[in-house]
Amino acid sequence: MTADATRLLSFDLFDDDEHAQLDEWANKKVLDGPVPAGVSIPVLFAGHVARRPEAVAVSFDGGSMTYAQLDAAADRMAHRLAAQGARPGECVAILLNRSVDAVVSILAVMKTGAAYLPIDPAHPDARIGFVLEDAAPIAAVTTDELRLRLDGHGLAVIDIMNPGTASEPATLQPPEADDVAYIIYTSGTTGVPKGVAITHRNVTQLLESLDAGLPRAGVWALCHSLSFDVSAWEIFAPLLDGGRLVVVSEQVTSSPDEFHDMLVAEGVTVLTHTPSAVAMLSPESLDSMALVMAGEACTSEVVDRWAPGRVMINAYGPTETTMCVAISTPLTPGTGAPPIGSPVPGAALFVLDKWLRPVSPGVVGDLYVAGHGVGVGYVGRPGLTGTRFVACPFGGAGARMYRTGDLVRWNDDGQLQYLGRADEQVKIRGYRIELGEIQAALAALDGVSQAAVIAREDRPGDKRLVGYVTGTADPAKARAELAERLPGYMVPAAVLALDTLPLTVNGKLDTRALPAPEYHAAGDRYRAPATPAEEILTGIFGEVLGVERVGADDSFFDLGGDSILAMRAIAAVNRALDGGLSVRALFESPTVAHLATRLGEDGDGRAPLVAVEQRPEVIPLSYAQNRLWFLDQLQGPSAVYNMAVALRLSGTLDTEALRVALADVVDRHESLRTVFSTNEGRPQQIVLPSETVDFGWDVVDATAWPAARLVEAIEGLAAYAFDLAGEIPLQARLFRLAGDEHALVAVVHHIAADGLSVTPLVVDMGAAYSARAQGRAPEWAPLAVQYVDYTLWQREQLGDIDDPDSRIGAQLAYWQSALAGMPERLQLPTDRPYPAVADHRGARVAVEWSAQLQQQVRETARQHNATSFMVVQAALAVLLGQLGSTSDVAVGYPIAGRNDSALDELVGFFVNTLVLRTDLSGDPTSAELLAQVRQRSLAAFDHQDVPFEVLVDRLNPVRSMAHHPLVQVLLAWQNIAGQDSETAGGLSLGDVQVTPIHADTHTARVDLTFSLAERWTSTGEFAGISGEVEFRTDVFDAAGIEVLIARFERVLWAMCGDPGRRLSSVDVLDAGERGQLDV
Repeated sequence: MTADATRLLSFDLFDDDEHAQLDEWANKKVLDGPVPAGVSIPVLFAGHVARRPEAVAVSFDGGSMTYAQLDAAADRMAHRLAAQGARPGECVAILLNRSVDAVVSILAVMKTGAAYLPIDPAHPDARIGFVLEDAAPIAAVTTDELRLRLDGHGLAVIDIMNPGTASEPATLQPPEADDVAYIIYTSGTTGVPKGVAITHRNVTQLLESLDAGLPRAGVWALCHSLSFDVSAWEIFAPLLDGGRLVVVSEQVTSSPDEFHDMLVAEGVTVLTHTPSAVAMLSPESLDSMALVMAGEACTSEVVDRWAPGRVMINAYGPTETTMCVAISTPLTPGTGAPPIGSPVPGAALFVLDKWLRPVSPGVVGDLYVAGHGVGVGYVGRPGLTGTRFVACPFGGAGARMYRTGDLVRWNDDGQLQYLGRADEQVKIRGYRIELGEIQAALAALDGVSQAAVIAREDRPGDKRLVGYVTGTADPAKARAELAERLPGYMVPAAVLALDTLPLTVNGKLDTRALPAPEYHAAGDRYRAPATPAEEILTGIFGEVLGVERVGADDSFFDLGGDSILAMRAIAAVNRALDGGLSVRALFESPTVAHLATRLGEDGDGRAPLVAVEQRPEVIPLSYAQNRLWFLDQLQGPSAVYNMAVALRLSGTLDTEALRVALADVVDRHESLRTVFSTNEGRPQQIVLPSETVDFGWDVVDATAWPAARLVEAIEGLAAYAFDLAGEIPLQARLFRLAGDEHALVAVVHHIAADGLSVTPLVVDMGAAYSARAQGRAPEWAPLAVQYVDYTLWQREQLGDIDDPDSRIGAQLAYWQSALAGMPERLQLPTDRPYPAVADHRGARVAVEWSAQLQQQVRETARQHNATSFMVVQAALAVLLGQLGSTSDVAVGYPIAGRNDSALDELVGFFVNTLVLRTDLSGDPTSAELLAQVRQRSLAAFDHQDVPFEVLVDRLNPVRSMAHHPLVQVLLAWQNIAGQDSETAGGLSLGDVQVTPIHADTHTARVDLTFSLAERWTSTGEFAGISGEVEFRTDVFDAAGIEVLIARFERVLWAMCGDPGRRLSSVDVLDAGERGQLDV
C-alpha cells in the first residue's frame, strides 16, 4: 500500500500549459532569480533626507517635522540608545502610543542596528511582562507616565520627553540588509504569544518593488497600534518614498466623525484600514484618497460604497511574511466579495493540498507564501519556526515558505479568493487571534474544568469572540480575569457557563451546538421594560445618566453611573415609587429588572419632605449650618466658606433686567435672604422679606480700569467677609468694561448654598432675566419646599441624638465603632511644620490626567463592581499611607445630602462629609483593598444621615487650631457638593455670551482638597481626569503639591495596571526620587 500510495501521489494531474499558468499566477519566477542586493531602512531614508531635507516628513496634531528634523532627532536618540548597548542582534522596546515621538524612536532604534519591539500601552501588565521577558530587550523607550509599567524587568529606560541627548554627528554604522528591523508579537496557538522577526531586506524589497497604483510620495495616515504590523506599512511606505506621514491619535481614530474631518483637513491620499472601520466612515469630500483594505475579510458592501471614483484595493499579508504579499486589482462595485489579489513582485504564493501539491483553479487549498518577504521566524522558538516556516519544494536549496493556515482558491483571473482559516486562528477588527491562546488562558482560571472559545457572527458583519466553560467558575468573573491577562481585542465579548461542552459523533467539539450569548449591554440587544415599575425605573435611569434609551437588563453602572449619581437615582426612585431603597440596593441590584424586584422591600420609615404648614416661632439651623455658624463665631467673619463666581458678559445686556432678575431669584429661594441671630444663646434662622433685602448691587464703571485693577476688584469681592447676623449671605456687582462688555461677580456664603445649588441658581436666573427683558415677571412653578422646611424635616426624621433607637442614634453607633481609635491626625508630607494656628490661606494646583488613565480606572472599577470614585479613593489611601508611614488612613469625601428629589431645585446647604477609614495593614492586593473601600463606602452611604458636625461633637477628637478635626484631606468627585464652581453653569442670558472669569478666594478649608472630575469628548469618548488640589499655603508649597499629584497618578497606574499586585510593590516615588534615596 505504501508503494502504491507513493506512485499515486507522484501522478502529475496538470499538463505543461496548466503548470505554466499556475506558475505565472503564483509568481514562481521570483524563486528562480537572484536575491535582491538589499538595503536597510535607514539607508533608504537617508537618501530622501538628502534629496528633500525641508519637505515635511511627519505631522501630528497641528505640528510637523521635516525630513532633516526627523533625521536629526532620530540621530540624537540613536546615540543615547547605542550608549545603552543597542546594536545589531539586540532589540529595544518601544512602549508608546502613536505619536511623532514614536516615529522618531523607531527610526532611532533602527539606526543603531537593533530591532524595535513595539508594545501597546493598552495591553495588560501580564502581556507586557511576558513580551519583555521573552524578547529580552536591551533598553526601552517610553514616557514618564508609562515607565511604571516597565518596573521589575531590569531595563534601561529612556524617557522620550527627556532623553538626555545632545546634538551629535551621525557616526553610527547603518545596519545590514539582513539585520532584524522589528519584532512584532502575535497570538499563539499554545496560549503563548510569539515574536515575529522581520529584516530590513524584507521591508525594503517590498516597498521598492511595489506598484499598486497608489499615489507616489503621497500623504499616508498612521492609524494602527504600533504593535500591529500594518503600522510598519503605514510608516515606511511614505517615509521611504518621499511622502508625508500623518500620525492619528487614539482619540481621533475612535471617533468616525473626527477621523473623517482629520482625513479631509490633512489631505490624506492613502488610507490603510480594516473594512469594519472604513464602514463607519463617510466617503464625502475624500474623492482623492486611495483606500487599501487590510487586516480582515472585505465585504462587498464596503466596496460598493467606497470604490466608485477612487483607487481601492484589497491587500493581504501575514505578519510572518512582511506586511503585504498580495494586492488586488482596483476594486469595482457590484462584483461581489473582493479577492485578496495576486502576488506582489517579491512574493510567490502557492495554493496546495495536504501533500504540498498545487490544486486546480477554483479548488480550495492551503495558502503558502515564499519569496523575499518571508521573515526570519519566531524569536526563541526554533521548534515552532520549523513547523510554520517549511522547506519550499518549488525553489532552490534553502528556499523556505510560510504555511499561513488560510484557505484560498485561484479565481479565473489569477487572483486569490480568501475563504477562511484552516486552524483555530481568526481575524476580528483587523487583529489575527489564535483561539487556542484565549482558550488556554480561560482553562487556567480557578473553577474552570473545560473551556472553548469560538468566533461567532450571529449578526452579519458583527464577529465576536465567545467563551464557554464548564465547572464552578462564575462567567462574569472569568471574563473580568481574562481582561487582566489578555489584550482587550482578545477578551471574549461574553463567557457562558455550560454543564458540558457539546461533542460531535467523532468526539470533537460541536461548535454548531454551542449556544449564542444574549448581550444586554447598553447599545446592544435591547429588552423593553415589562412592568410599569420597570418603565418608571428606565425613565429615571435615563434622566439621571443622560441616556436616551435604557433597557430592562441594562446596568446603571455600565451606563456610566457612579456613587454620586446613584444617590440621585435612588432619591428619584423613592419619591416616584414611594420606596425606601438605599444606595446599597442599587449596587447590589444594578439593572432595572433586578432593582424593580426590590421595590417591595420595607422602607426606612422616612416621611416624605413636604412644606410645613405652620412654622415655629424660632427656627433652628440645620446641622450643616450649625457648624459653619459656630466657626464664624469662633474665628470671626472670613472668606474661607465663600463661593465666588465671575462671568464675562459679551453683547447687549439689559442691566436693569439683570438686577431685577437677581432680586427675583433671591425672592424665590429663602436661603438667600436668611440671616442668623441668636435666641437665648442659640442660633436661629430668620427669613427676611424680599423687599427689605440688599445684596449690594451696584453697576461699577470700569471702562478705564487696567486689567490688574479689575482682577483686584473681583478677588476683593470674592473675599467679602459676611456679617451673618446682619446681612443676607449674598453680594453681587456688575462691572461695565465697555459698551457691550460686562463682568458679573457674585459671592455667596456656604451657609446658604452648596456646589449643587449652582444648577437651580443659573436655571432660575436665566428664566428671570428672559422674562424681565421682555417686561414681565418670571412665570415659574412655585418650589415644593424651602430650606426651612428641610431643616425642620431633618431634625424630625433624625430624632433625638441621645435615643439609641432613633435614626441618628443608630447611625451614630456605627460611626463610633467604625472610627474608634483613629489617629489624631494624618501625617502629611508638608513643606513646613504646622503653625500653632492655621491661617486658612490657600492656593490651587491643576490636575490633568490622560484619557488612557481614565479608561484604566473605569475598566478596573467595572471589573470589581465598583465605581471610578472608589478606585481613586483606594489609590489616594495608598498614597497617603505610604507617605505618612501608616496603615490607618482617613479621608473625608463630601456627598450631596439631597436625599429627596424635592431638594433638587432648591438653593441651600445640604452637603455632608463622610469619613472613609482605610486599613492598609497586612499588605493586601490592590483588588483586596478596592473590595474593602467598596464595602466601607457603601456602609458609609447607609449611615450618611449623621451630620459631620455631630460626628465631631460626639467622637470628640483632640481639638487643635492647627488642623481640621477627624480628617485633614478631602476627596471630591465630579464637582460634587461643597465645591466651588468656576463655570458659567449653563447660564443663558439671551444673546449675551457668558464665559467664566477666574475668581479665587485664596483660602483653604482643610490641609488638602482633591477636587477631580472625569471629562468626555462631544462623542462620549474618554478625555481624561482633571481638577485641582486646594492646599494650605502655611504648610505646603505649590512645587510639593505638583510632586504629590504625580505620585497620586503613579499609584493609580500601578493599581489599575495590575490589581493583583501587593501594595508593598506599589512605589510612589519615580526613578529619580528613588535614585536620590539610594545614593
